[in-house]
Amino acid sequence: MKTEKQISRLLTWPILLLFLSLIGARQIGAARALSPSFDPGTCDVVVNPGESIQSAINANFLFICVRGGVYQEAIVIPGSKPGRTLVAYGDGTPVIDGNKHLPGGLPAHQSLALVELQATGTVFDGFEVRHSSSRGLDVSAGNVTVRNSSVHDNWSTGILLRGSTQISNVLVENNAVYNNLLKVKHNPAIYRGERTGSGATDWVFDPEVNWDTPFWSGKGVDLPESSLNGMSLTFNDDGNTTRVYAGSVRSDKPGNISAEYSATGQAFTYSGNDILFHDPTVNKWTLFFKGSDFGLATGAVIDAFQIESPPPETLPCPSCRPILMSFSAPVTIQIAGESTTIGHGDLVRFSPSAVGQWDQITAGEFTLYMSATDLGLGPTINIDALDRAPDGRLLISVAADAIVGNQLVDKEDLAAYDETLPGWSLYFDGDQIPYNPFADDLTAAWLDSNGHIYISGDPIGGSALAFVEAVDSVARGNQVYNNYGEGLVSGRFSERITLENNVVFDNYHANLYLNSTIAPLVQRNLVYCTDDPAFRRKGSSVSYITAPGIQIRDESFVGLDPKPPLSSGQVIVNNIVVGCSVNFGVSTQRTGGGMTDALVSNNVFANARGQSAISVNNVQLDDAAAYVNSRFVNNLIIQNTPGAILRVQGAYSDFSTFTVANNLYGIAPPASWFPGEAGRVVGNPNLANPTPPLPAMGGTVDPDDYRLTYASPALDAGQSLMEVTGDFAAYARGNDGPVDIGAFELPHNGRIIVVQRSFPAGSPQAFQFTANFLPDPFDLTDGQEQPSAILQAGTYSVTSAPVDNWTTTAICDDGSPPAAISLGPNETVICTFTSVEKARLIVTNLIEPAGDPQTFAFALTPGESFTLGAEERTFVVEPGTYSLQLSPLAGWVQEATCDNGDNPNGISLDPGEWVNCTFTQRKMGRIVVTKQTTPPDTPSTFSFTATYGDFTLHHGQSHDSGLLVPGVTHSVTEAPSPGWDTSVATCTGDDDGSDPSSITLDPGETVFCSFVNVRTTPGPLAKFYITAPVKGSVRGIAYFPGDILLYDNAIDAWTLYFDASNVGITKAINDFALLDDGSILVVFAARTKLPDQNGTLQTFEPQDIARFVPSQPGNLSAGWFEWYIDGSDVDLTTSAERIDALAVRPDGKLLISTVGAATVKKNGVNLKAADEDLLAFTPQTTGQTTTGTWELLPNGFDGSTLPGMAAENVTATWFDAETATHYLTVTNNFKVNGLSGTNRSILAVTSAGSATIYWDATAAGFAGAITGLHIEITR
Repeated sequence: MKTEKQISRLLTWPILLLFLSLIGARQIGAARALSPSFDPGTCDVVVNPGESIQSAINANFLFICVRGGVYQEAIVIPGSKPGRTLVAYGDGTPVIDGNKHLPGGLPAHQSLALVELQATGTVFDGFEVRHSSSRGLDVSAGNVTVRNSSVHDNWSTGILLRGSTQISNVLVENNAVYNNLLKVKHNPAIYRGERTGSGATDWVFDPEVNWDTPFWSGKGVDLPESSLNGMSLTFNDDGNTTRVYAGSVRSDKPGNISAEYSATGQAFTYSGNDILFHDPTVNKWTLFFKGSDFGLATGAVIDAFQIESPPPETLPCPSCRPILMSFSAPVTIQIAGESTTIGHGDLVRFSPSAVGQWDQITAGEFTLYMSATDLGLGPTINIDALDRAPDGRLLISVAADAIVGNQLVDKEDLAAYDETLPGWSLYFDGDQIPYNPFADDLTAAWLDSNGHIYISGDPIGGSALAFVEAVDSVARGNQVYNNYGEGLVSGRFSERITLENNVVFDNYHANLYLNSTIAPLVQRNLVYCTDDPAFRRKGSSVSYITAPGIQIRDESFVGLDPKPPLSSGQVIVNNIVVGCSVNFGVSTQRTGGGMTDALVSNNVFANARGQSAISVNNVQLDDAAAYVNSRFVNNLIIQNTPGAILRVQGAYSDFSTFTVANNLYGIAPPASWFPGEAGRVVGNPNLANPTPPLPAMGGTVDPDDYRLTYASPALDAGQSLMEVTGDFAAYARGNDGPVDIGAFELPHNGRIIVVQRSFPAGSPQAFQFTANFLPDPFDLTDGQEQPSAILQAGTYSVTSAPVDNWTTTAICDDGSPPAAISLGPNETVICTFTSVEKARLIVTNLIEPAGDPQTFAFALTPGESFTLGAEERTFVVEPGTYSLQLSPLAGWVQEATCDNGDNPNGISLDPGEWVNCTFTQRKMGRIVVTKQTTPPDTPSTFSFTATYGDFTLHHGQSHDSGLLVPGVTHSVTEAPSPGWDTSVATCTGDDDGSDPSSITLDPGETVFCSFVNVRTTPGPLAKFYITAPVKGSVRGIAYFPGDILLYDNAIDAWTLYFDASNVGITKAINDFALLDDGSILVVFAARTKLPDQNGTLQTFEPQDIARFVPSQPGNLSAGWFEWYIDGSDVDLTTSAERIDALAVRPDGKLLISTVGAATVKKNGVNLKAADEDLLAFTPQTTGQTTTGTWELLPNGFDGSTLPGMAAENVTATWFDAETATHYLTVTNNFKVNGLSGTNRSILAVTSAGSATIYWDATAAGFAGAITGLHIEITR
């Protein structure tokens, strides 16, 4: 059911959307969209960042477009250049930034603005104006438009519309004006000026500091003052402030310090005849000097004071420092027991003689320090600031510009009086010091020992957006918020100003302010106050309150002549004001000011509030104001928060021609509130939102909360007024009955419109409707609608008949279901029926190879899970997005496409659409490669390269490719192997051929490929490294003693592996061992001298083992020799113990045979070995100092165990760790274990004792004896 809060939105939605967009956008200019009417072709010039806007103005261009960027310059369109348009180009916001220094820092610049529009017909559109050292934007000519801009964070006012004479037809529209008047943000404040010289202007006030961080602020420390009337400071040795002494201007209403901020923990009041001090370290106040305790009369004001600093030893107590004082008006005090009159130019000294627990003065006396006559001050001069210079001179400021001595002293200056001469001089020339925060009026000053000045004063506030001396002008659709003065103002000498559709909130003084203005129209504004503590003030109350919402006032304008006319003709209608301390108030400082010929009608004033109920009055009428021929009617006044709903301040107002009628009060007004009021309604207003929330910081107010419901007593209870033709949403009032109370009018007639929407669009399908209103029945196709006749309020229904393969839903824009439409008076309800034709999804599953019985699992989401073989299935579904997923199946390649181009995981089905998704399942194949050799089981490894990965095989092995994607051509090739030829390479099972280099796999196919290799050389597949005792040649390769030859049996080829002559070896090598790191262990047949790494010759005996280290890895042509085993260290000393065979086991043990019998030590016991044995030596340390252990078995070789071996002498050996086989050569022809051979034959002896002739070098053409051996076996 539609609520009354929603009723009539259909008729007024464009206006409401506009209004709600205003309250939702906090920075209009900061994110400005290009106006649809903006045409870049109209630009006479386009200003880019880095260029000057002012230069374009000076160049007389009429239509100036400015690109987004920051422009640090002041802008003036002088009166001599009318009709200029300054507009944002639309590619970002152009920002005019004063950088806190422009238009200037001297008081003369305070009357200037960062942007000055002085010419008639100017348009200023789409800018951001910020950080002006003075005002933001000034308009001083008529027919000017300022729109779509933001003006914020300026030292003084935001937008000021004021001419030297009345300006007219100014439009200020759709702007954001916020955070202006920073000069009063921190008041009461103390600012520090740094002394830079000795002259009257030699101080520096830094705007970068003062804008945000004054030296001290009373704003957050519970001091309810706008300025300090006196000031003194004390510091610690480290420069931190220990006390801020402050005075007040209060002569009648007291100030209040709460218990939270009181040093004693007790709240207290103070007035202008008191002095307080604040301790920043604990954020507490103390009532230091209570004037009434020492004879100062109520109403007396200490206008200036200075706390003197005599030597501490002269004081009666540490805190009893004397105080110099002056008063704002003559006072009578006791001096030396006599009543003495003190003038406002006299100085008295108060000398404390005792203080209490909290350093409150409890005793003391006054003395006259110097009279005005003594000081040479005229009778009208009033001292309102007082201090001493670092050199002891007395410093004063005056309340008004005056001649002091022979020196002109302005109220923002300090004059210095030398008591020793005596004489006056200007000490601080306030209006000549740039960026002086109190260039208007200095009220308190203090100087430290370095001459740095600390000042306070009255900076004189201002307004965020104000019309002054303007007529027939409009402020519309603006946001004005978070400013530290008044918000939106129609001010003095202004007439017929319209303030409409603005959002105004959280301004420090009155939010919407009507001050001495004639015939302003204030309508459709949303004004509210949140709980933001930065915009609450205390005044003379004991608790904090917000600023007024809408305030009428006639200020006194002291010093202004002539004074502006008194307020009259105000029309304040259709506004919503929420949450302010006074939502609507009237007051005056001038006789006759207030309301004359005024109308306040059809407003909502809701829930005034403050920190407590004190000083909270929803509607407040001060009795000093006039209420002549004025009306207060049709207003809705709600007060559900602590505070008074209504208050007439005082009892002397003349209300004889003031009409109060037809207002609704949420609670009964006081008995004194216009008894007998005609048409008064008291009670619950029954709003659309029964309990509208109070505005919260950072939030907004929804105007629709304050709409009426049909149960509201405000409905039809208003009084018809010719001035009020519409409501807050611009909906017409009174067209269908009496007007309502409040800001919204609730309409009274209605009808229903039925709309048919079909998808796919344009479908000819007709749908039949039945309703309980005429016409009934009726048919509609896509895009058609059927309105009802005018209907009375009530409940209605309409239904649509179902149609096969169509889904129909319906919704009514009031939230009602179509079967129970709640139609209110004057309401139009639109019910839209949306019919969507169902879609078809066809799933086709193809399987390769054909005939394979495999089934596959599918899932349709949303939908069901199902399985398919080689078949298809059709689904009839609602339009939407579907996911069709196939479960993966090992051994199959799965592909899928949909004929609409969608991925099956995200199929978008439109109404009535047919989509076919085809899944192709292809069974994977494989390739199996087998290897055979001739002769069989010949040890060798064969390498294959395949498109699916490389592999190796031995005889009898096979390699399975694993599953391969079908339809791909693969190849398998065998790498050539030395000593082998390929005799067979063929494949079976591939119906495309038998060539292993081109195998095309069909789905499900397995191909077998066979490779057969035949040996091309006899003997073992191995490489033999050998040495000979004498020179010779083999197959044309000459060799010499010490060389190492290499024979590769696979290719039947000899090469010279190691040329001994390259490294200085000229004698035979008895044996050698090739190490994994590329070095060679060498045993020499005779004593040999060879160089070490440093070039030093080392002498190696046949009992020693040397290590040859190549200079570069892999290059045996250069290197050096180092000690590996010193045989004499390990018992090899005799000629028979010369080493003639050497091998290295993988575990590092050395196998050594000697030319004769050897005796070594094993655990201190002699171990003997014959020349046919291999001793095993385990090195513990190597090098010239060698240690280790000896053994014969099990790691050595006992030749005596092999028949016939005892008669032989082993001359070379190599050990195959993989088969635990010893390979040996001997000195002469032999017959061992039944085998016969020569010194060129290599015996292979297994660990089991069997022996074979492994290889005979004679077969390879070698005729010498083998005395050194190393083998690399191909496996």
